[in-house]
Order: sequence, then structure tokens, then C-alpha cells
Amino acid sequence: MLDAEPPVVVNTTPVVALSVLEHLDLLYLLFGPVLIPPAVQREVEAGGKARPGATELSAAPWIKVTPLKDPSRA
Repeated sequence: MLDAEPPVVVNTTPVVALSVLEHLDLLYLLFGPVLIPPAVQREVEAGGKARPGATELSAAPWIKVTPLKDPSRA
């Protein structure tokens, strides 16, 4: 991970896929702090703690929920 790199923004897919593989921490190891939009948080947590990624997301303090400045670009 390079210290000067801008933060990484991810969608639902890497959060869920890496959680299923029990390697969500790879995002942090590769990129440092990770940002997700509120919509990604809602999608991952939909269906409660039984959904893959929901528990892991809440246990990852390095994933920050951040509103998009320009949602039309998403």
C-alpha cells in the first residue's frame, strides 16, 4: 500500500465476495482505508446478519461509509 494513494471506493461485490472467502481484510492490506457509499452499506446489510458481508462490514473499522459528492456519476 502506498501512503499517498487516494482512498479506494468499492461497491457491494468485493465486500460480499471477500467476506464469503473470509478475506475481507485483503482490501485493507492492498489499499488501506476503503470508502463505501451509503447505498452499498444498505445493500450489504439488507436481510440482516445472515447475509454474507453484513457481519464483516460492521466489524471492519477501516471501511468508512461516505456519501457521494455527485451521485449521478455512480
